[in-house]
Amino acid sequence: MPSHPHERSPLVPSPETQHYQTIQEPANPNQPASRHSHFFFKPSLPFYHAQYRKFPTRQRTLFTIISIILAAAAVYLYNLYTHRDLVDQLAHSIENLSTCASCQALLIPLISIAHLGDSKLFSTLVSFCTGLGIQDPEVCRGALGAQAPILAHSLRSMSLGGPASVLFCAKTFGLCDDPPVREWSDMPLPPPSLSHLLTTNLTLQKEQPSLRSPPAHPRLPPPSPSPTTSSNTKREPLQVIHISDLHIDREYTIGADAKCARNLCCRLNQPSDLFNKTQIPAGPYGHHNCDSPESLYISMLRALRNHAPNASFAMHTGDMVDREYPESLEKLPPCARLSSTYLIMADAVWTSVRKEVEDGIQQGHSQYHTYSDVPLYGVIGNHDVAPTNSFPRNTTITTLSSQWDIELFSDTWARWIGNEGTQALQETSGCYSRVHPGTNLKIISLNTGFWYKAVSLLAGM
Repeated sequence: MPSHPHERSPLVPSPETQHYQTIQEPANPNQPASRHSHFFFKPSLPFYHAQYRKFPTRQRTLFTIISIILAAAAVYLYNLYTHRDLVDQLAHSIENLSTCASCQALLIPLISIAHLGDSKLFSTLVSFCTGLGIQDPEVCRGALGAQAPILAHSLRSMSLGGPASVLFCAKTFGLCDDPPVREWSDMPLPPPSLSHLLTTNLTLQKEQPSLRSPPAHPRLPPPSPSPTTSSNTKREPLQVIHISDLHIDREYTIGADAKCARNLCCRLNQPSDLFNKTQIPAGPYGHHNCDSPESLYISMLRALRNHAPNASFAMHTGDMVDREYPESLEKLPPCARLSSTYLIMADAVWTSVRKEVEDGIQQGHSQYHTYSDVPLYGVIGNHDVAPTNSFPRNTTITTLSSQWDIELFSDTWARWIGNEGTQALQETSGCYSRVHPGTNLKIISLNTGFWYKAVSLLAGM
């Protein structure tokens, strides 16, 4: 303690003279000091100082410049001495994850890296991806280059223990329970229909027999309809075609290797193709290790003419363009899941760019219109946008938007969903409804990609 009440302890910096603090990283006293036990400067910027305004203008300017230089030096020293081992330390932490609390603790360095910038998080994830052998460097950089800014945005939006961080740990590592669903009491609802009121009344009567009124007359069996009445009211069953997950690969090549190191095979982009070491040649109509060739899609459209000649309409539930999946996350070690989750998000990783997605969607629908005159009602799939799974809200992130994708589908589907459908599609982020002509059947199309577990933007919403 100071010997005089006005004396300062030498351990307490003077607010008039001290503008930075020297901090030592905590170390285990039972272990010898390592090269990680070093000092670095943590600037205490003078313009936050209570006495700062009392200094002359020139001195204040000098203090500000020095503080900024010290702040830059702190970041530089952090990168120089800690980033080289950061990946190893994080991998070790991930391997030892066992509880929701440990996952929340892991988010502390990840959030810190995200605050250093998108490029820092990108380099960390690429190191995970390449170091663990999840994919080759080209694929890792291509996939994570598109997804790292989205993940960084989500991490910067998280608070430890909040719904976003809990959701991240639940979907990536399965260590937390899903956060509770937030009630939305302000959502306007239409008034109950007559059929709903009748159904509710009948349900109450079944549950409470005492509420039933005794019949005034004995019950008689209903009269059997005459053959004329029956034939006039009987309707033919509605025939509907359901098409799902076409994943048409426009680069599929007959004879290319169907067994390859990358996740998207049957393309001329493998070392085995260059050195004539093909193990399983891709056939003319596809292979189960690969996405669908264009020939298979055309063959299907032609076959539908014979198998469903009386179809009233067709439904395509998304994913027109190609994709690829790495090994199931459950089969990977925990430290591989972080990068693999975002490889799944990127899917056709090094090729999932806007131009190719646009071309795939336009060509696929043009070919459908050429070979079929059956109306098509579609859904936007999580692969039908670039980057894959990126469906940001207008208020989520300003540098990324999927509005171009929604407008593309609006133009493509206009002939089938009408003006009201296209307007709804653009105003409701890819959702619409349509009463099929000649019927009372309403088709409702939802963009469920907003709630897909691989969408990291969920954590930032």
